[in-house]
Amino acid sequence: MMRIVFLLLFSCIIVHLQAQKDTTDFDISAFVYLDSFVVEAERGGFDVAEFIDMVRSDSTFYQAFRNLRFYNYSSTANMNFNDRKGKSIASMNHQVEQTMESFLCRNTTILNEKTSGKWLKKSKLRFTTAQMYYRLFAQSGSHCERQRTAIPRKPKGKMEEYTESLKTLIFQPGDRISIPLIGKKTPIFDKRMAKYYDYSITTDTFHNQSVYKFSVKTKKEYQATGKTVIRYMDTFFDRENFQIMGRNYRLYQNGLAIDVDVTMNIVLNKYGDDYLPTYIHYNGNWNVPTKRRERGSFTIWFSDIQVAQ
Repeated sequence: MMRIVFLLLFSCIIVHLQAQKDTTDFDISAFVYLDSFVVEAERGGFDVAEFIDMVRSDSTFYQAFRNLRFYNYSSTANMNFNDRKGKSIASMNHQVEQTMESFLCRNTTILNEKTSGKWLKKSKLRFTTAQMYYRLFAQSGSHCERQRTAIPRKPKGKMEEYTESLKTLIFQPGDRISIPLIGKKTPIFDKRMAKYYDYSITTDTFHNQSVYKFSVKTKKEYQATGKTVIRYMDTFFDRENFQIMGRNYRLYQNGLAIDVDVTMNIVLNKYGDDYLPTYIHYNGNWNVPTKRRERGSFTIWFSDIQVAQ
């Protein structure tokens, strides 16, 4: 169960999924609030239904994370864990440098790492959050990819099947996933789930850039019912080319088997012809059977991003 929870939160960043859409004739666009600027844009040809279809089918957000594997960059990260009273019990900060050795191979080095408190247990990382962070963003040594784009393949085993389907919560929200207890609650555009959510498309500014903001938020009267998993999700699109520039979301489920409250904030920027993440913030409080509750957060800043020569 612990593995399932953390695949839910993190594996979506590294594993590609060919999403399976729910077959439905339900048109969610009729229930989407539009601000006056979007209404005006609609008169000029902006199509709400097409925009929502684009949200569901977009693959560029996933590709932005995959692009990290093919660029030189530096990153700075800090991580902290607290007890139930909010007191820090362990922390870490370090720098990571990645250098491309060839078109498909990279070398990753961890620099200036400092830890405090109960960071290790029997010489191993104590916290699952930390284990997943290192697996995704700080895996030392040389690593090679078969190609720049992900290769769809049939999952091998149940856990890989979970991995393949869970990442859709972040990169292609609105699809059903094959995870017990929560899978039926993830199709946020399905007619059955639509009654629990408010939808809106508004104009906004995101990091000094003019954007369209697509928001999905659990209605207030359903927030304490356990009917939804995605408490809110805001996705920011460049108004010129509709490229996703960032996403903020909260996953919340409070039940006997899974107790999860996680928020993430992600910012993308363009380098050459590609988009890559430049900022990731995670804050999570979760508890599953047989494991102690973890209350942790981490922030990553990416810099010196350069195309390999």
